[in-house]
Amino acid sequence: AFHCQGFLSRPDEHRCLIYRLNGAGHNDITLTRAIAQSCNVYFFSAASKMGFLPLREWCDRFGLGRECGIDLPFEKNGNVPGSPGTAADAPRFAREALGLAIGQSSLTVTPLQMARAMAAIANGGWLVTPHVVSADGTARSATDIDDRPQDLSRRRIPGLTEHTLARVREGLRAVVQEPYGTGYKTVRLAEVAIAGKTGTAETGPGKPDHAWFAGYVPADEPRYSFVVVLEHGGSGSRAAGPVTRELVQKMLDSGLVRGAGAGKGVRNE
Repeated sequence: AFHCQGFLSRPDEHRCLIYRLNGAGHNDITLTRAIAQSCNVYFFSAASKMGFLPLREWCDRFGLGRECGIDLPFEKNGNVPGSPGTAADAPRFAREALGLAIGQSSLTVTPLQMARAMAAIANGGWLVTPHVVSADGTARSATDIDDRPQDLSRRRIPGLTEHTLARVREGLRAVVQEPYGTGYKTVRLAEVAIAGKTGTAETGPGKPDHAWFAGYVPADEPRYSFVVVLEHGGSGSRAAGPVTRELVQKMLDSGLVRGAGAGKGVRNE
């Protein structure tokens, strides 16, 4: 276990939210609990040992900082700090590694990129190309879809082991399903297990944070990944959490997802 004192090395920087609010840390904490309780210090410590370049490489492997290839125009790249594979960047970005480890620094991502990343965690490590679909299959409209050749490919994320995926999935499940998780009070539903991560993205001095929840459902037999983003909505758990719960409830009501009492947990289509 890792001991979280509430801050990494100085009490005035690289802190956990509970230290800022209550002056206390998470104490001894595992990876599962660090994910579930949003322990910044756990990931600051890991980043300080790992360094910037491996973190940058994993951003590349998960497709952050570039288009996903969806068949819609005007897709944005987002931004990942540094340059892939450039050793000279390591000293320059050593401090930035700490922010990158918790999704801060100069990192910007799109909701689509995060839905794709969650899908990769849920499906065993495959990065898929997303597409706009309708009840009749892939939608093709000259008014809102571009004319690039359709790409139905998927590729395995190199170096991502099943052991690592299992540990991350365990943490994402605990976010919602365990009483200590940040999404337990606002996201959890009795009918189906949900996995995911609350996020509160800083936007700049004097501006409210963006509220995020990214995840997949059902947690044990994943079928759908999703992202909820409320621009300047504030806390991920308090603002995006209830919207997530309503979204999954609608999925249950429509039959896209079946509850735990319905046998398989998901509908075969």
